[in-house]
Amino acid sequence: MQLNDLTWWQDALAGKKPPIHDGHPQCGYFRRKLHRDGPWVPAVIWHKDGELVCRVGNEMRDPQDQWTWLAKNPVTKEAAMEAFKTGEWPDQGTPAAEPEAPRNSNMPSDPFEALLAEIEDKQAQAEAMLAKGNAASDERESNIARNLQKQLLDLKKRADAMFELEKSPINKKAKEIDDKFRFRAAVKTAADRLRDYWGRWARAEEARLRREAEEKAANERRAREAAQRENEAQRQKLMETDPIQALTTPEPELPPEPTPEPVKVNVGGGFGSRGGLRSYWEPIITNYRRALDHYAEHPDVKAVIDRLVKAETRLHKGATNIPGVEVREDRRAA
Repeated sequence: MQLNDLTWWQDALAGKKPPIHDGHPQCGYFRRKLHRDGPWVPAVIWHKDGELVCRVGNEMRDPQDQWTWLAKNPVTKEAAMEAFKTGEWPDQGTPAAEPEAPRNSNMPSDPFEALLAEIEDKQAQAEAMLAKGNAASDERESNIARNLQKQLLDLKKRADAMFELEKSPINKKAKEIDDKFRFRAAVKTAADRLRDYWGRWARAEEARLRREAEEKAANERRAREAAQRENEAQRQKLMETDPIQALTTPEPELPPEPTPEPVKVNVGGGFGSRGGLRSYWEPIITNYRRALDHYAEHPDVKAVIDRLVKAETRLHKGATNIPGVEVREDRRAA
């Protein structure tokens, strides 16, 4: 492996503590742990065909992604080559064989607290970069921003894994509780069926009583109308025989206009309150187009249309023809 510009790595081995900049990997030999409790794995960064490449263990990796991990742990070339060859690290007995104390050597021992510290550091770097403006000023700054974005996404994946791991016992316990009390659904189903059971009788009984009340009111109305006709006939007859008496005699008082008595059916009552019927108003849409026109400007309708338009546009990658919709291509960072 032909390496060039080993200045940074040589200074790090000499204990000069050269600065570590995200997005600027340096050539040299290093080691890192792929897992917190895993073994040390050798690594090397070098130029190949004019491009910076990185090998960690037996895999080729992105030097930009690996740099902040490797920079903390430079090792001698001999130690790294021995580890690459045999899978074991030689006992060199010199400080040069050990990695330099990492920049974050005071990181908390607790994995969660350590993760928060790393995230805080990366977020601070991101905020400092974003404070400069809305766009990167050149390719170099754009590369740094992309690498920092990738590191933040990787940290989020680690946080997501911790989140799921820590939450899994709670989810398991919640599922156990759900299963334990799943019988509640059957209880509600039985209660709902009983409500429909007595409700059908109550509706029929209410309809019967309402018919009786309406029939009674109709009979009273007919009797009142007959009495009214009889009074008019008597007055007309009196007008013919004694007009003065007909005009001075008050009309007989008629019973009030009959109306059906209100009907109410109650059921039960042996175990608490009695049950009855209640009015529920159920719409029946007879013309969807007219109803849609009525709600055309409602925010909820607009939100549904917006969701449908976006879904169809994504599905057809812009090759769609929806009335009233103009599709424009927007190139954004992936």
